[in-house]
Amino acid sequence: MKGSLTTLCVGFLCGLVIYKIFKRIADDDVVSDAETSDHTVTVSVANRLEELYGGTAYVGLRIPDPETRSLQNIDIVLVKNGEEVVISVKNFSGLVSINNDGSWVCMGEAVHPNPVSYS
Repeated sequence: MKGSLTTLCVGFLCGLVIYKIFKRIADDDVVSDAETSDHTVTVSVANRLEELYGGTAYVGLRIPDPETRSLQNIDIVLVKNGEEVVISVKNFSGLVSINNDGSWVCMGEAVHPNPVSYS
């Protein structure tokens, strides 16, 4: 009886260890540090906008896009007195300039398309 209890405990512990290892490897809910950092920055910007302008800031909205039949992300929507402002938060660093065609250039190197164009 004593041997079977020991075997049962060892089997249980081995199963638990294998389960924990498998869960860690196959877990799809793991969020990268960059995603967490981006979200933290977006929430900080939203909080600051509420402090400066009042109203309510909504973060991380997903709206349907009838052209692509998919959901599109909106970083921040600030609502005050029935008016809305849609804000896109970009992870750009350094100096940002605007070309004649409306594209954005970061530090003279990376070129980003015009974020407010309709095309």
